[in-house]
Amino acid sequence: MATLKSPGQKKRQVVRIISGLIFLAITAVASIAYGFVKTQQLAWVKDHKEAQGTITELSHVEEEYRNRKGKKRYRDVYSLSYSFSVDGDRYSNTVEVSESLFVNSDEQQAITVWYENGYPSQNSPEQVMIAEKASNNLAGNAIAVAPFTFGGSLFLYYLLSFIFVRESKHSLPEGFYTENTWLDVDDNYFVALDDADLVFFDIDKGRASKVQQLYQQGAALEEIIGASKANKLNRVPISAMKQVRSDHNSDTIQVETDDRTYSVEFLNQALKAHALERIRALLPEGMTYNKEEKTRIKSALPALTLATLFVVPMFFITTPGINLVIGFIIVVKILPRILVRLWDPTITEKWALATA
Repeated sequence: MATLKSPGQKKRQVVRIISGLIFLAITAVASIAYGFVKTQQLAWVKDHKEAQGTITELSHVEEEYRNRKGKKRYRDVYSLSYSFSVDGDRYSNTVEVSESLFVNSDEQQAITVWYENGYPSQNSPEQVMIAEKASNNLAGNAIAVAPFTFGGSLFLYYLLSFIFVRESKHSLPEGFYTENTWLDVDDNYFVALDDADLVFFDIDKGRASKVQQLYQQGAALEEIIGASKANKLNRVPISAMKQVRSDHNSDTIQVETDDRTYSVEFLNQALKAHALERIRALLPEGMTYNKEEKTRIKSALPALTLATLFVVPMFFITTPGINLVIGFIIVVKILPRILVRLWDPTITEKWALATA
């Protein structure tokens, strides 16, 4: 049985395909452009001259860098220094070389140097230039530019996902709920009614696909709990609930007991409503129901406050790039929320035990 995808997962898959195609396209274009530039840089090799030089120094250093996840990494950098003479004038240079050339070289060893005809300052070891010429093809140039185009494509993927990948708010997607269980693949969260207990827990990101597969195959709750590797399993008896609160435009419900308040997450608002209907039927007798329709300004106030917190620093930050990122977040994430709250004010439903 094929694993069913949620609307958000389907959108993410489309974004992934688009980003992959863009990566291939820009890598091909960048390879051609890089090859053209490299060919121009190597034009002098066609009419080069040779001289015998001497290796003056070999150097090996460990260079620190950070990968795309920000983790510290190290790489070996090998360099070779040499000198040679042309018409009585002495020239010297230092170039980065391969590990094999470094290992097979010694200081004071003779080395063949290529230099530009009439311009000896443009020079490089023969073996380095042969390797440069050999790598100046579409495949070699693609390998050279791929780290940069991949980084750009990855940024584009996250950007498109940030803008477009959202779960449908009002659908009940097949494969993500039953009569008493609800799977949230967006937040990696699972909720279930187990007899008279509300069970909810987070799913380890690396186990999300496995849990989704097991769930859609009809696995028992205990098996799903074991497969999820949850950091914390919450089991709240319905009888212990003092208050249940839900905003109509949110995909979470707030459950309050004597000792704490829990936030229970769902894939979308429709699944939350589906779960809330079943939870409500089990709530203790004596709970009162209250419905509050907030004004437009009151509904939009949290988002307006958040926008203010983002806007104020922009007056003090002088880095255009940072201001651009902040502005992007405001326009893409916060502004739509403000408009939605103004257009569709929040309606809060609350079930609570009467207090003495």
